[in-house]
Amino acid sequence: MSITQSKTHSFVVSAPDHTDADSPKRRKDAAEQHIKNMTQFGKDGIFRTGGVTLAHDGINIADGKVTGSMMIFECESITDVKKIIEGDVSWTDRVIRWDHEKLQIIPFFSPVPVPALLT
Repeated sequence: MSITQSKTHSFVVSAPDHTDADSPKRRKDAAEQHIKNMTQFGKDGIFRTGGVTLAHDGINIADGKVTGSMMIFECESITDVKKIIEGDVSWTDRVIRWDHEKLQIIPFFSPVPVPALLT
Protein backbone atom coordinates (compact mmCIF):
# COMPACT_ATOMS: atom_id res chain seq x y z
CA MET A 1 0.00 0.00 0.00
CA SER A 2 1.36 3.39 -0.93
CA ILE A 3 0.41 6.35 1.23
CA THR A 4 1.95 9.72 0.45
CA GLN A 5 2.91 11.62 3.55
CA SER A 6 3.01 15.39 3.45
CA LYS A 7 1.48 16.47 6.77
CA THR A 8 1.07 13.53 9.09
CA HIS A 9 -0.72 13.10 12.37
CA SER A 10 -0.49 10.45 15.06
CA PHE A 11 -3.29 7.95 15.56
CA VAL A 12 -3.69 5.31 18.26
CA VAL A 13 -5.49 2.15 17.22
CA SER A 14 -7.17 0.06 19.89
CA ALA A 15 -8.09 -3.28 18.33
CA PRO A 16 -9.70 -5.70 20.79
CA ASP A 17 -9.77 -9.34 19.82
CA HIS A 18 -12.99 -11.28 19.61
CA THR A 19 -13.64 -13.18 22.84
CA ASP A 20 -14.84 -16.52 21.46
CA ALA A 21 -12.94 -19.73 22.22
CA ASP A 22 -11.23 -19.82 18.79
CA SER A 23 -9.87 -16.26 18.98
CA PRO A 24 -6.44 -17.22 20.43
CA LYS A 25 -5.91 -19.67 17.56
CA ARG A 26 -6.83 -17.01 15.00
CA ARG A 27 -4.41 -14.60 16.71
CA LYS A 28 -1.63 -17.17 16.43
CA ASP A 29 -2.51 -17.91 12.79
CA ALA A 30 -2.36 -14.20 11.89
CA ALA A 31 0.69 -13.19 13.93
CA GLU A 32 3.49 -13.86 11.45
CA GLN A 33 1.86 -12.02 8.54
CA HIS A 34 0.63 -9.19 10.78
CA ILE A 35 4.15 -8.59 12.15
CA LYS A 36 5.58 -8.71 8.63
CA ASN A 37 3.05 -6.07 7.51
CA MET A 38 3.74 -3.78 10.48
CA THR A 39 7.51 -4.17 10.02
CA GLN A 40 7.19 -2.87 6.46
CA PHE A 41 4.98 0.03 7.57
CA GLY A 42 7.59 0.75 10.24
CA LYS A 43 10.34 0.93 7.64
CA ASP A 44 8.11 3.30 5.67
CA GLY A 45 7.75 5.56 8.73
CA ILE A 46 3.99 4.95 9.04
CA PHE A 47 3.89 2.45 11.92
CA ARG A 48 5.53 3.90 15.03
CA THR A 49 5.00 1.28 17.71
CA GLY A 50 2.53 -1.30 18.89
CA GLY A 51 1.96 -4.49 20.73
CA VAL A 52 -0.63 -6.57 22.50
CA THR A 53 -3.03 -5.44 25.17
CA LEU A 54 -3.36 -7.61 28.26
CA ALA A 55 -6.22 -8.42 30.62
CA HIS A 56 -6.26 -6.27 33.74
CA ASP A 57 -5.02 -9.20 35.80
CA GLY A 58 -2.24 -10.08 33.34
CA ILE A 59 1.06 -8.36 33.92
CA ASN A 60 3.06 -10.03 31.15
CA ILE A 61 2.48 -11.87 27.93
CA ALA A 62 3.61 -15.16 29.44
CA ASP A 63 0.33 -15.17 31.38
CA GLY A 64 -1.43 -15.73 28.05
CA LYS A 65 -4.08 -13.08 28.74
CA VAL A 66 -3.83 -11.19 25.45
CA THR A 67 -6.98 -9.16 24.76
CA GLY A 68 -6.11 -7.33 21.56
CA SER A 69 -3.66 -5.00 19.86
CA MET A 70 -2.55 -1.39 20.28
CA MET A 71 -0.73 0.48 17.52
CA ILE A 72 0.42 4.02 16.81
CA PHE A 73 0.53 5.22 13.20
CA GLU A 74 1.70 8.44 11.51
CA CYS A 75 -0.63 9.16 8.60
CA GLU A 76 -2.36 12.08 6.93
CA SER A 77 -5.85 10.97 7.95
CA ILE A 78 -7.97 8.47 9.83
CA THR A 79 -9.00 7.19 6.39
CA ASP A 80 -5.37 6.22 5.66
CA VAL A 81 -5.11 4.36 8.98
CA LYS A 82 -8.43 2.61 8.30
CA LYS A 83 -7.10 1.41 4.92
CA ILE A 84 -4.06 -0.10 6.64
CA ILE A 85 -6.16 -1.79 9.33
CA GLU A 86 -8.73 -3.15 6.89
CA GLY A 87 -5.93 -4.56 4.72
CA ASP A 88 -4.29 -6.41 7.61
CA VAL A 89 -4.67 -10.17 8.02
CA SER A 90 -6.13 -9.58 11.49
CA TRP A 91 -9.12 -7.78 9.92
CA THR A 92 -9.77 -9.78 6.79
CA ASP A 93 -12.31 -12.54 6.28
CA ARG A 94 -9.59 -15.19 6.34
CA VAL A 95 -8.81 -14.63 10.01
CA ILE A 96 -11.02 -11.94 11.61
CA ARG A 97 -9.21 -11.76 14.89
CA TRP A 98 -10.07 -8.13 15.67
CA ASP A 99 -13.59 -7.21 16.77
CA HIS A 100 -14.73 -4.83 14.02
CA GLU A 101 -17.43 -3.32 16.25
CA LYS A 102 -15.00 -2.37 19.03
CA LEU A 103 -11.94 -1.25 17.04
CA GLN A 104 -11.12 2.44 17.56
CA ILE A 105 -8.87 4.82 15.65
CA ILE A 106 -8.16 7.80 17.88
CA PRO A 107 -6.27 10.99 16.94
CA PHE A 108 -3.30 11.34 19.27
CA PHE A 109 -0.92 14.19 20.06
CA SER A 110 2.27 14.00 22.05
CA PRO A 111 4.33 17.10 22.85
CA VAL A 112 7.36 14.81 22.56
CA PRO A 113 7.77 13.14 19.16
CA VAL A 114 6.76 9.48 19.13
CA PRO A 115 9.95 7.61 18.24
CA ALA A 116 9.83 5.00 15.54
CA LEU A 117 10.14 1.49 16.91
CA LEU A 118 11.45 0.21 13.59
CA THR A 119 13.88 2.00 11.35
